[in-house]
Amino acid sequence: MFSKLFKKETTKPEIESSKLKTISEKKNPTETESEETVEQPKLDIDYQTEVDNIDDISESEKQRINDELVELIKQDLMSAESLDELEEKAEQIDSNIGITDYEWETVYNNPQILGYENRNQQLEIFRNILPSEFNPYEDTLLDVGCGIGDLWAYCYEILKCENPLYTGIDMDVNFIAMAKKKYPLATFYNQTFNGFMPQSFDWIVAMSSFNEKSEVPVDIKQTIETMYENANKGIALNLMHTHLNEADKESLNTFDPSEILTWALSKYENVKFHKNYINRDFYLCIYK
Repeated sequence: MFSKLFKKETTKPEIESSKLKTISEKKNPTETESEETVEQPKLDIDYQTEVDNIDDISESEKQRINDELVELIKQDLMSAESLDELEEKAEQIDSNIGITDYEWETVYNNPQILGYENRNQQLEIFRNILPSEFNPYEDTLLDVGCGIGDLWAYCYEILKCENPLYTGIDMDVNFIAMAKKKYPLATFYNQTFNGFMPQSFDWIVAMSSFNEKSEVPVDIKQTIETMYENANKGIALNLMHTHLNEADKESLNTFDPSEILTWALSKYENVKFHKNYINRDFYLCIYK
């Protein structure tokens, strides 16, 4: 299961909203299947249909989605044939509720929750920062500050790799929970970058991961050094430059491109740098 975030589709697949995964198998294996199974919603959707404003969904539609989900849960619980089965179904429903249309449109398919202006900007960042030398079929990739894991979808959809050797980490437990639900085939961990590193990776990337200010200031030079030490082939990241207005600087980390480039060239032999590929960012790629 994955969402078609980066492909334009000529037709939009119909989505069965608010449905659950098949909850449990029948206990008697010889019993024929008589009940209609309730499947996880298919999330293949044209990314251009995303809703950027939560107000675009009416209150009546929100209520309809909610009522439908409640009814599906009631039907599944009522099908239990014993108290033990009822308890088992309740536990599985709690952990396996699918993504509703409302959640999909306003959260899971909304790049603004990750700080991107829109899907096209996110695509542009992925396209520019991921090194052209990266081979998704052979190279392991660590995505630092992965958010809800959309770089995995980029590798799957744009780079045409059915099984990317991808690992995503993020310190936000809610983002990781969403990523696991959105892309169950990918590997995600709720970890800080410095507390992770159980292994080395061919490439380590950070896509807009250090933009927002946090309680602990970012030591970007130390972070770059740590990324480089644990990469086999190289690293890549993007940062916001200092040419932002003062209001934005209150909540966003900014860095001087000239200072970062001068420092990188003094320390590493093979550095690639580009400024203003979008109107706010610069990126740095350092090869082994």
